[in-house]
Amino acid sequence: MRGIFAVTLAAAIALVAQQAPPPATEFGELETAAQAELKAINAPGAAIAIVKGDRIVYQKGIGVANVETGQPVTPDMLFRVG
Repeated sequence: MRGIFAVTLAAAIALVAQQAPPPATEFGELETAAQAELKAINAPGAAIAIVKGDRIVYQKGIGVANVETGQPVTPDMLFRVG
């Protein structure tokens, strides 16, 4: 399932790289796909960013960073890897 999320995110990045940056409201499908993937892999949250050149064209935190406190994920939140 993680592969599907990575492919979806890569496709969104490729789409943005080919076009002028769309308004954040046009990322609704990406947000929906990310929320569905988080639910499918039982992950509480994620931070998503799409970068074009040296500009961030979209960023959003989805879900929670702490399931006990309900602290929301923010776009600039750091995550441990591995």
